[in-house]
Amino acid sequence: MSASTQTQTNPVNQRVKHQDDSNRRLRITAPSNPPVFESSVRTGLLTRLSVLTTEPIDSLRLNTALASALDRYPDRATDALEYFQQAIATWKNRPGIGLFIHAVKTGQKPSLTKPGCGWKEWADEAIKRRLMQYSESCNGDIMVHFVGGTQGLWSQLRGLLWSEVERFTNGGEVK
Repeated sequence: MSASTQTQTNPVNQRVKHQDDSNRRLRITAPSNPPVFESSVRTGLLTRLSVLTTEPIDSLRLNTALASALDRYPDRATDALEYFQQAIATWKNRPGIGLFIHAVKTGQKPSLTKPGCGWKEWADEAIKRRLMQYSESCNGDIMVHFVGGTQGLWSQLRGLLWSEVERFTNGGEVK
């Protein structure tokens, strides 16, 4: 008597394997679910993306490529959103949701400033974000004095993301 293996799918989308032999064993394996991006965080992100892209939020919820990228790389979503916002502000042609998905998958981060920009643009942005009180010359560099009382050299700060600068101003460490 030879045993044959069959695979069937039941109504709950679970694979059922069984063998035709005297014992007729059944093995049920549930589909593996990747960790899901937190619902409230995801809703906030989708709302912001909906405003930026003018796509309905329900359309974004149903976008499987977007859901897959957010589920797989939830820690990259914030940087990708900043990158996407920067692209919307600076690119000649308005980018679509595909750019955001690509940014999440590849870990794109926003550039600190536009190419060729220097101290003035960085300082203007820091003041706009209400981070910097004043600055002064310091041994060929610029010492930046922040609102919270911390200070740092511009040569060390200019390569950081704004989220890292904000963490630095609140006394946190910069990686």
